[in-house]
Amino acid sequence: MTDVLLARGGFGDDTTLLRLHQAADLSVRTVAGSLVDICSDHVAPTHRSAPACVLFAAGRAGEPLDADVLEALCRLTERHPKTAFVAAVAFGDATAQRSGVVAQLLLAGADDVVLLDGDPAELGARVAARVRRVTRERGEALTASSRPWVDVRRREVVGGRGRVELTAKEAMVLEMLTASDGVVLRDDIGAALWTGHWSGTPKAIDMHVANLRRKLPQVCGEAWRIETVRGAGFVLAPGDADADHGGGATVWSVTG
Repeated sequence: MTDVLLARGGFGDDTTLLRLHQAADLSVRTVAGSLVDICSDHVAPTHRSAPACVLFAAGRAGEPLDADVLEALCRLTERHPKTAFVAAVAFGDATAQRSGVVAQLLLAGADDVVLLDGDPAELGARVAARVRRVTRERGEALTASSRPWVDVRRREVVGGRGRVELTAKEAMVLEMLTASDGVVLRDDIGAALWTGHWSGTPKAIDMHVANLRRKLPQVCGEAWRIETVRGAGFVLAPGDADADHGGGATVWSVTG
């Protein structure tokens, strides 16, 4: 799970947000576009794999708030109650407009409103507080059959039976699997593990998957398993506690 999904659209050249992950020690994924643009593409359908917090630009004080942004905020907060949505607004000298802007955003579903032109440390601390609350709530809701998720910041896999430490590359692979409801291709895994230039091998990917197959039962028993899709990649699928799957290495093929 990513701590913060930063919708870059609307922030201009502001560098405060680009330093957010350093100031608050957060795992931040930056995507192009506004809150409206990321509605369906970047906020996962299951709250376990959804980011803990979405940070987006809501405009400037003294200017009307974009109706599309408010509509998207209402829709997203209803669809993803376990994700915090934080709006960033540049107030400048328009302090007289502050209360009206904040009220509109909070009524539309924002969990918090931060000052884009305020103290960077405060911005980071407020976002980090939202991330902690969401992470705690998600952890409390876990059951034995809950879909596992990856705590990227701590580099751990979290399930109904607890937490287990992962290596950096194991965390990357498992986050891709937990964030997808379908098959994750080998090529996509390789591109994520060795960005810029392929320097790994198929055996290296198999090694990371094998390690994850040994660790998953420690946090979720037989409830979830990594299955191999021959000729394609891997998928995180519900398991069968009554069957012997040999560590979750079931192999099936893509047809059609």
